[in-house]
Amino acid sequence: MPSVSFTPHIPQAEVDYLKAKGHVLDPSWNWQELWKQDHARAFTVAKSTGFDVLGDIHALVERAKTDGWTSQQFKKELSPLLQAKGWWGRKEVVNPHTGQLQTVQLGSARRLDLIYDVNMRTAHAAGVWMRIERNQTSHPYLRYITILDRRTRQQHKQWNGTVLRWDHPWWETHFPPNGWRCRCSVQQLSERDLERYGHTLSPDPPERTRRVKHPVTGEDIDVPDGLDPPFAYNPGKAALDVHAAQALAGKVAGLPPALAQQAARASAELVTGTLARGYRTWIEDVIRQVPLAGKGEAIPIGFISSPVLNALKAASISDASPVISVSHAFGHATRSVKTQATTPTGKPKALPVDEILRLPELLRQATAVYLDKDSLIYEIPTAVPGRVGKVVMELSRETKDRVRGERVKSRSTRIITVGTTDATSLKGYKLLWKK
Repeated sequence: MPSVSFTPHIPQAEVDYLKAKGHVLDPSWNWQELWKQDHARAFTVAKSTGFDVLGDIHALVERAKTDGWTSQQFKKELSPLLQAKGWWGRKEVVNPHTGQLQTVQLGSARRLDLIYDVNMRTAHAAGVWMRIERNQTSHPYLRYITILDRRTRQQHKQWNGTVLRWDHPWWETHFPPNGWRCRCSVQQLSERDLERYGHTLSPDPPERTRRVKHPVTGEDIDVPDGLDPPFAYNPGKAALDVHAAQALAGKVAGLPPALAQQAARASAELVTGTLARGYRTWIEDVIRQVPLAGKGEAIPIGFISSPVLNALKAASISDASPVISVSHAFGHATRSVKTQATTPTGKPKALPVDEILRLPELLRQATAVYLDKDSLIYEIPTAVPGRVGKVVMELSRETKDRVRGERVKSRSTRIITVGTTDATSLKGYKLLWKK
């Protein structure tokens, strides 16, 4: 009798989710230092601060998903690497928040099993949510399913059989996994499925919350009952929102100028807010000096408005990309030396950090836009007394591709620098648009 072998099918969306998280490796002391949605765009492991292990762990988490490894295979491959680097067992380690020596548990078979479980389940949730959004027209309902055994939390048992539309706000926080080692899942249903199986729409679940304190910031946060605090979010939706918005902006930037500008007008309302959220988490990592992958990549953060694009066209510049982006080099705007620089009268030259965090919003509040050769200069509001915010952007231009040696056109309007200036200093530039 011929032997039969089975190859596990691994949805590419789940692999892509884990791969995207690897773009930001964020060593941490507490797992909760990344909170809820932050886990959808960054990879962390508690007590990894000060050890060069996070890249190894992420690489094997990604490989475990790609190759369909069991937890045992994952631990067998990863344990020797971590032991060789000293990240194993109970050790005295300096707590980066207090500067004090503290005895903590580093690597162990149990910890690796938990790392495997959390990452496999959240990656699966991201893949499931992608299919839910893709099929929401024909199958608009979701049913919560719980394993009814003694290991299941009582609250999760009470949610078993809950049927709600896929876009009900409850799924923003209650899409599983909803805690450590949570085994709950969802079933996507059509109208016919409801009739066939006798399911009916559930009333809105009761909103009961408890107040918990964020372990790092000390902030009081309301968390729904039955959820472990770091899991009170929808991992698939959180990842897909930002990744999809950035992918869309990237496609817009790659279109011929005229088509790109039309596409930007149609897309701006849909993704501007999501791009701003993605920018904020990215710039927070830059400020915290988190190691970031892909240092040459541009991060789309918004679009040039139609009035400014029309003004550029009137100035005989019709090939400007409507997509505004930042690169990793933009991080120099947040360095302490520049932040502390002042004018002869003692006024800050840099934008305050809280305004750098809100840069996409402030660009939409621009009071004037100027043209300086191949650059745009946005005048934006700032809280610095007697000053205005100044954002300099490099328009699309030809650059030399370092690999192919060819002249290529940049695909976005990239921010070079931000700061503050005296409003009169901008009068030497050509005024393109004024609010």
